[in-house]
Amino acid sequence: MIFSYKIPVLIGATGTGKSALAYELSQRLNTHIVSVDAFQIYKGVEIGTGQPPLLWKEKVSHHFIASVSLPENWSAGLFVSQALHRIRQLQQQNQKVILVGGAGFYLKSLIEGVDPTSLSNSNIRYWIHQEVLRLGSSRAHDWLRALNQTTALKIHPNDAYRISRALEKYFGSTSIQEPVEKLGSENVIFIGLKKKQKQLDLDIKDRILWMWKNGLILETQNLINSNIPRDHMIWKAIGYRETEMYLKREINEAEALNLIYTRTHQYSKRQQTWFRHQHSAINWLDVPSQENVKDLIPFVLKILGVKT
Repeated sequence: MIFSYKIPVLIGATGTGKSALAYELSQRLNTHIVSVDAFQIYKGVEIGTGQPPLLWKEKVSHHFIASVSLPENWSAGLFVSQALHRIRQLQQQNQKVILVGGAGFYLKSLIEGVDPTSLSNSNIRYWIHQEVLRLGSSRAHDWLRALNQTTALKIHPNDAYRISRALEKYFGSTSIQEPVEKLGSENVIFIGLKKKQKQLDLDIKDRILWMWKNGLILETQNLINSNIPRDHMIWKAIGYRETEMYLKREINEAEALNLIYTRTHQYSKRQQTWFRHQHSAINWLDVPSQENVKDLIPFVLKILGVKT
């Protein structure tokens, strides 16, 4: 896939201010934001997954935020196929994007490619159905033609059913011979955010306390009441199982908060290690505090080669 510009990719551990910087940068450059996150895709878990505030989403177009309903599942394979499709659509409309997120495996899969056979799961049909409804038959037919022109020529552009089935077969096949699709490292430019560990830990604690007071408990209770399967991806998001333990009176509030902090701290360390070893040529920027994220804009613009 060849792009006319390098796509900025904002990476870093949780709590470093990626979303805030992406929001400020997108307003400056008039871009869309594509979230690369394993959990923010779900509806009804805005607080626990750290989704951008409503005001941000009203001012800037965010993609893959609160767009999948529970208990549907999500995967890196589904994300890559949808994200590539969405980015193509935006580019055809002369729109630019910024990628932002801390899900290392999702990001690596998007940039370096993911095995198409990993898309063979029970969610393929649901996703295809939703995409065809959203696109309409004609545009869905264009999508199919871009993937498999031979098959598309055999199907009328108004035949939504056969288009859907063909797309299901394409993404669900274990014998796809086409090269693995990807953004390609040559088409992106990494901008990494980092904080001194002491400051990061303080910011993580403040963030957890804010989440606790502003909806994490209610979201957890809703997950319990909705009987979301215990093996569902959302239960892997730090905060929900710990809050469930609190609701069941297995631990008290202080213990729950400390457990969430400990696991978040450990996760942030793993993220930092991942980004250091999985991606090269990262332009690292020091973030003094969450409030000062706007101060990074001139440095980011310089990295991107944008004249101020």
